[in-house]
Amino acid sequence: MTVPVWVEESVVIAIHRRQLAEHGGIDGIRDKGLLESALFRPKNKFNYDNPNIFDLAAAYGYGIVKNHPFVDGNKRTSYVVMRTFLKLNGYDIQASEMEKYETWMYLASSQINEVQLADWIERKSVKI
Repeated sequence: MTVPVWVEESVVIAIHRRQLAEHGGIDGIRDKGLLESALFRPKNKFNYDNPNIFDLAAAYGYGIVKNHPFVDGNKRTSYVVMRTFLKLNGYDIQASEMEKYETWMYLASSQINEVQLADWIERKSVKI
């Protein structure tokens, strides 16, 4: 696998702010270290595992949801960052709004894990 295009921290913060502007919520980073950790998760996976692009996308989604680095809007931000990563690397998600909502609620409540999220992302992704 070639080195993917990563989502930079400044882009993640901009995504977070846009989600709050569009859907409401309290702005702010709760813990910058947790944000950095979440964003390093896919890079670490790339360097030490043998992931595919969907595993890396799931690492973004899982890392942000589970680390909860923002005061509000973590699930929304997590989904958009994951999708942005996929788009930067030639894929997009095709799923209903309900499927996306349910999947992220299951992720946040630990009803699915990172591997299951990667499987869902792979099943719902299309090459663009």
